[in-house]
Amino acid sequence: MKKFVFIALALMMSGIGAYAQIPSAFEAVSKYYRVYSQVSQTHAQETAQKLDAFFELFNSYFHFDGSKLKDKLNVKIFSDKVQYDSYLTAIIGQTKEGFVYLQYNDLKRSELVGFIPDNDTFDTSLLRHGFIQFFKAFIKNPPLWMQRGFAVFFEKCTYDEQHNFAVFRENLSWQNTLKELIKNSIDYNEDATRVLIPLPTLLNPDEYTANNQKDIFYAESWGLVTFLDGSDNKNYNRILWDSIRLLKPDVTLEENEQVVKKNMLNWINEHLLFSDFITYINNIKTFPDLVRDGIDYYSKDDLKKAEESFIQAIVLNANQELPYYYLGLIYYSRKDYSLAEYYYQSALMLGSDPSLIYFALGLNAFADDRLEEAESYLREARDADPETYTAKTEDLLNRIQTMNLDTGS
Repeated sequence: MKKFVFIALALMMSGIGAYAQIPSAFEAVSKYYRVYSQVSQTHAQETAQKLDAFFELFNSYFHFDGSKLKDKLNVKIFSDKVQYDSYLTAIIGQTKEGFVYLQYNDLKRSELVGFIPDNDTFDTSLLRHGFIQFFKAFIKNPPLWMQRGFAVFFEKCTYDEQHNFAVFRENLSWQNTLKELIKNSIDYNEDATRVLIPLPTLLNPDEYTANNQKDIFYAESWGLVTFLDGSDNKNYNRILWDSIRLLKPDVTLEENEQVVKKNMLNWINEHLLFSDFITYINNIKTFPDLVRDGIDYYSKDDLKKAEESFIQAIVLNANQELPYYYLGLIYYSRKDYSLAEYYYQSALMLGSDPSLIYFALGLNAFADDRLEEAESYLREARDADPETYTAKTEDLLNRIQTMNLDTGS
């Protein structure tokens, strides 16, 4: 914490900041942002539009008055890590592994600085640190748990380029870590080191908690935000919104954390809140949970509940093939052959066993009286895995040939 404060104070007193130049940058200005990008003019414009959409999404929770922003929010994107490191070294005398928000007393000089990574994490970094920039544009020193918790809460959201708006997607990436911490806390023993941070400490953390228990702090902060936002108990929802409303733009971190802590612990018994928090988190279904539930419902011929579980699984992770395959089976059993084919083809595209999917597509096409397609799919299944599908396809292929002869095809 002291290290962070030192850097922040140094930035506030520095004369460099947003006035430092980014070489060969393209500039784009949107409703809320001024984006400089080394990549291209198109990238600068697209990033500015995307950030505007995320700003609106963030603010649908916080309800800050955007018209009171005196300046655009500055964003600088470097084309690679080398130039990013060079820029940061010139300003703060050190480099960072990921994006960083450089905060000054003057919003006009504050800036979010990032780079194009070698992998596909750009949007995630832009979301997480873009939220921090958004939050601190209105509240200079927001509570640390709220800052980190909401940053993770939002980081799986996506941008719909066609309609130019941000789509909220629930982030459950910290759920397993949090469930482990909950279990350790309930089954506490003297050797347990990875346990939940006590709620009063989470709301107003000391230096050690903030800087040396980062993964625990992130997991629990995300969990608290998720619980307070998603609980069916309106009292918990109100605690969160009142906490946001009580934040002051220009007071210290300690003052904002204390006022939120007082509000929260005065509202409800700490032990009851802790108990309800644990129950809520433990009841959140992960992708594997939903897939297992779906398979179980399918085996019991409860197709409606199976369908619901598989669709929820796809919402959490659209890149795994198993839910699509089972949805294909469900719609095949309902004789909705068009939708069944769509889901089978989706499973195939995502890496499902080709022989299995071709066989399913063959059965589906045969049931839909598309004999030529059925024959083609069944032969592909047999050729892909002769040992498994030669016997399984033989009878049906013979029937198709007989039917074709009968119709003169």
